[in-house]
Amino acid sequence: MNIHYPVCTWFRLVFISISSLVILSQPSYADSLPVQTIRLKPEPFYIELSRTGRIDYRYITNLSFKTNGFVDQLFADAGQRVYLDDSIATMELTDLKAGQDTALARYNKTQQDLGRAKKLYRDKTVSKDFLEQAEIEAVQAQSDLEKVEYDINKAQITVPFDSIVVERLVQPGEQVSAGSPVFSVASIKESNLVVRLNLTQQEIDKIERLMKVSITLANQHQISGRIITIGAVADAETGLYEVEIAPELHGNQAFPGQWVKVTIGISRSQQVYQIPMLALAGIVNGNANFVVHDQGKYSIQAFPILHMDQQFIYVPAEGSRIKVVTRGWDRLVNQLSQ
Repeated sequence: MNIHYPVCTWFRLVFISISSLVILSQPSYADSLPVQTIRLKPEPFYIELSRTGRIDYRYITNLSFKTNGFVDQLFADAGQRVYLDDSIATMELTDLKAGQDTALARYNKTQQDLGRAKKLYRDKTVSKDFLEQAEIEAVQAQSDLEKVEYDINKAQITVPFDSIVVERLVQPGEQVSAGSPVFSVASIKESNLVVRLNLTQQEIDKIERLMKVSITLANQHQISGRIITIGAVADAETGLYEVEIAPELHGNQAFPGQWVKVTIGISRSQQVYQIPMLALAGIVNGNANFVVHDQGKYSIQAFPILHMDQQFIYVPAEGSRIKVVTRGWDRLVNQLSQ
């Protein structure tokens, strides 16, 4: 059975393994083996981060009614394709119709009252204040009627663009308030698809927006993509940062929920030594210690860690070639420490 660990857990396992190399005693036959070294030359810093990502919608839009009421009918469900101007939900109109009748009756009365007030004002039997009050009430009644008619016309939800229903959030008969989400939908355009993956703090420090990446789809087809967002805050549980990548699909089949492989090539002009992990003599205060052979002498040297993976540790190159001990460094460390 294959066990897949989260990235943060993997790093803990690496450091535990490293500590074991330093702390555990070597088998007795190792004492008789000759010291082995490897000669390394400076080379440009280049690594590849390979992570598993997931295709997802970049933008999801919540659709809602523009007035309070009870849900009457729903015409769509999760996973269904819907299209521009489709009606996918209606609201029960009984209360709204009753409100419309009341508003219409009040509107008609205020129009009659306004007409009578104008006649009385012309006959100089009422003051101008009386006429103005009648005008105000007529305007208010007209506004109330228009609002109710607007609510009736908007007592349905129509689709703003060709999309797919991501989630249905209510049931028929439920009371909802204006603006309360009823459906979540996502555009079906390829430009609305992204690849999401999680990286550590050390890894996001090495990437930047618009950096080009390689994506291997589920059908093993490889496409390109670019990093478009880098999370500013780590997830509270995992300590990882979410990264969004825009894939260049061009008709290649990709669906939300699919897992893909993302390879990010990172290069710098900085010269580094790529030292095998088995040469690591310890990590002290964030620096990697190695036993170095120079001019017939052995010494312990500490290097800042730029990057480390399962095979190598990348450290700044501080000169030309160096010779690092890969076997027998434990005996040498003991001797150099005495």
